[in-house]
Amino acid sequence: MKAEVSKRDFNVLAVQLIIVAWCAWESKELIYLYQMSSIYDSYPGVFFLFWIFSLFLGLFLEIVKTGQLPQTNINLSLVAALFALLGRVISFEFPGQIGLALALCGLLPPSKKTLFWVIAACCWIHPFKWFVVNLLGAVFVTPVRLLFLFIGLIPFRIRGYR
Repeated sequence: MKAEVSKRDFNVLAVQLIIVAWCAWESKELIYLYQMSSIYDSYPGVFFLFWIFSLFLGLFLEIVKTGQLPQTNINLSLVAALFALLGRVISFEFPGQIGLALALCGLLPPSKKTLFWVIAACCWIHPFKWFVVNLLGAVFVTPVRLLFLFIGLIPFRIRGYR
């Protein structure tokens, strides 16, 4: 099974990978935040690893199903670049983290499944803990993060859902 890519698709993918790298650079404080996280934070780094694993598993399954690299969502990647730029301009980490989530989801083919992964990205974005603690209490941080992570896994259970 050989994955075929046209020159235009290759250029678009290269631009998207550059956007992903830039958004990752703008979100580099996540590494520090994940290293300093505790039980109270419910280890968001672990949720990030599960989220990104399910994201790339979905991409891999799409490649296996069609036999070629899927078309990517360049519009989502451009919105991610705008969020990363906004985070840089206002010197605030939250837009950069949203940009990283959108840039990674932009590597997926444009479909309804992408919405699930974007929603599930809330499980690892750092300010999410603050929202949950203020709305529900600290006890609910881990269950709510698990709920959002499982939302990202829904497309694997729906057959024929595109």
